[in-house]
Amino acid sequence: MLTVLRSTVPVIVIWTNPTQDPPDWLRDRATIITDTAKPMNIQRWWNKGIKQADTDVVVVANDDLLWSRDTSTQMANGLNGRTLAMVQGYPMTGWLWALDRRHGVLPDEGYQWYFGDNQLIFDAIQYGQNMAWVPAHVRHLKFRRDDAPEVTPLIDKDWDRWEAKHGVVRGRRVQHGRR
Repeated sequence: MLTVLRSTVPVIVIWTNPTQDPPDWLRDRATIITDTAKPMNIQRWWNKGIKQADTDVVVVANDDLLWSRDTSTQMANGLNGRTLAMVQGYPMTGWLWALDRRHGVLPDEGYQWYFGDNQLIFDAIQYGQNMAWVPAHVRHLKFRRDDAPEVTPLIDKDWDRWEAKHGVVRGRRVQHGRR
């Protein structure tokens, strides 16, 4: 369950949980993006929410997070003039980030499931005003769809796209979390 208790910036929640609807209390505190168009494309969902925002700075989150009540404000403040702020941690933390839309960097919808967050970091550094890692208190509950039959071909295409643009990641390809 995602927790959004207090925010001074618009929060966009990408709702990917097919087994339940977003709770009413969340609808009052965030823009909920559910998109059933095929093919699935989380970058398209991110952009849909970003384009609905009426402010320059937005916070984008997955639906499977727990965070402290000031985390979204902390993420936005972490921008400090930069294009992108992501939660500091490993593995890569594309499940919660802040974006300053004034810099002209948006998620690349050529990716559908994987590497969109990696490309966003690359674009923020290459074309924007760099990025920041923010030490925020967030718990990722890991509701994952990576092994779902409809996601597997999207992951494969995204790997191919990333490798064509940037080369092999860390010298070897990892298939769906398995080496």
